[in-house]
Amino acid sequence: MRNIAPLCLLLLIALFGSVLVAQSTSGTLSTSDDSFTHPGSPMVGAAGGPRRYRAIEFNVVTTGNYTFTYTPTGYTGALYLYQNGFQPASPITNIWTFGNTGSPVAVTHNLSVPGKFEVVLTSTSNNATGSWTLNITGPGTLQMGPVVNSCSPTSGSTGGGTNATLTGSFFTGVNSVTFGGSSVSNLVVVNDTTITCTTPSHSAGNVTISANKPTGFGLTGERFNSFTYNLTPTSVSSINRRTPSSSTTNAASVVYRVTFAASAGGISTSNFTTTTTGSISGTSVTGVSGSGTTWDVTVNTGSGDGTIRLDMTNDSGVNPSLTNIPFTSGQTYTIDKTAPTVSSIVRAGTNPTNATSVDFTINFSEAVTGVGTTNFSIDASGPSGASVTGVSGSGTSRTVSVNTGSGDGTLSIDLLTVTGVADVAGNALGSAFVAGEAYTIDKTGPGISIGAPSVSGTISGPVDYIVSYT
Repeated sequence: MRNIAPLCLLLLIALFGSVLVAQSTSGTLSTSDDSFTHPGSPMVGAAGGPRRYRAIEFNVVTTGNYTFTYTPTGYTGALYLYQNGFQPASPITNIWTFGNTGSPVAVTHNLSVPGKFEVVLTSTSNNATGSWTLNITGPGTLQMGPVVNSCSPTSGSTGGGTNATLTGSFFTGVNSVTFGGSSVSNLVVVNDTTITCTTPSHSAGNVTISANKPTGFGLTGERFNSFTYNLTPTSVSSINRRTPSSSTTNAASVVYRVTFAASAGGISTSNFTTTTTGSISGTSVTGVSGSGTTWDVTVNTGSGDGTIRLDMTNDSGVNPSLTNIPFTSGQTYTIDKTAPTVSSIVRAGTNPTNATSVDFTINFSEAVTGVGTTNFSIDASGPSGASVTGVSGSGTSRTVSVNTGSGDGTLSIDLLTVTGVADVAGNALGSAFVAGEAYTIDKTGPGISIGAPSVSGTISGPVDYIVSYT
C-alpha cells in the first residue's frame, strides 16, 4: 500500500502555509522566586514592585511568528519577551515585546532573527503567587532552556552530600547543575522532566539552583532560593559552673557556661530548664549571652536549699540543630541560703578540775570557717584572769583552749561575736551562743585539823582524835 502521509503533509503546507510546532511547560510563582521593580512604561500595568517572575531562555533557529500563551492561576499575569537576556535591575533593557495582561495572556511576535531570547512570566500585582502554564506555537521547534520547578529535599547539610531530585521541563541536554554556584556531582538526566544529583558543600543559607545546556548560545534555567543549606548538626559539649566557680553558694543568681562542639546561634532562655533537689523552688532562666561555641546562661536560684542543675531540653530556634538534646549531665550548684548556728559548747575534759588550761568543744550546725579566739568571751564566777588562748579544728567543730587564771569557781565560754564566721556558701553565723557547759575550777588544796584526844591520859588506850579536812 502506498504511503500517503508525505502527500498529506504537502497538502497541509499548501493549504495553511506551514505546520505549527507546539511546546509547553508549567510551574509556579512562589515566595522563593526573585523579583524586580516594575518601572512603568513601556511595560504594561501600573508601576511599582516587587513583581515575582520566572524567566525561560530559548534559542530561535527557525524564524517566523511565534505565539506565547501564558495562563496564570491565582493572579493576573503579564508576559515580556527579551532578546539577549532579561536584566532584573533594568527590566526595560533588551525588551523585545510585551503583551496585554490577563489570564491567559497571548502574545504573537515575529522572531525574525535567530539567536537567544528570554520570555519573562510575571504578574500585575506585588508578590503574587500561584501556578502557571506556558504554551508556545510556531513554525519550528525552539531550543528551550531548562525550567527548574522544584528540588527534593529542599534542604541539606553545608557539608554537601545530599542526594537531590530536580523536577521541571526541557532537561534533555543539561550537562551541568549548580547549587549556589557550586557544581553538583553524580549528575544524571533521567528524562526531560527529572534530574538526580548530589549537592556540593556550601555555606549556610538559601541558594539558587541553576541547570545549564550547552546547546546553541548556551541556555540556563534557574530557580531562586530553592534549596537551603543548614549548618552541620552539632552537639552540647558541656554545661559547667561559671560564676561563682565554687560548687556551693548562697547567691541569688548563678551563671552556667554552655559549650558547643561547633559554632551555634539562636540560643535563647526557652532552650533551657532547671532541675532541682531539696527545698529549692522558684528558679528561672533569666538571661543568655555569647556567640560561637561559648554561651553563658544566667539562672535565678529561687528560694530554699538544695541543688540546681541547668539542662538544655530543646533546640528550638538553634542553628544548627543539636544531636544530643536533651542534655542533662551538666555540673550542679549546691544552694545553701540557711545561716549556720552553734549547736553546743561542751567540756572536753574532766570536771571539776584544777588544771591551768581547759578545752571546750564547739559544735556547729554545718561546716564553718573564720572561727578565731576573738569570737569567744570568758564567763567566770570566781576565777580571775582567765583567757581564750587558742582555737583549732575545722568543719563542724572547733576546740577552744582556755587559761583558767587564778581562783576557784565556775568557768565557761560564750560565742558572743559572730563576725567572720560563715559557712561554705558565705552565710554568716546566725546568732551568739551563751548556753554552754561550765568547768568547776578548784585550785585550793585541802586543809586539815586534829581535835583534842578523847581522854587526857591513859595507860591502856585507846585514844581517839577527830581529824577534819577542809
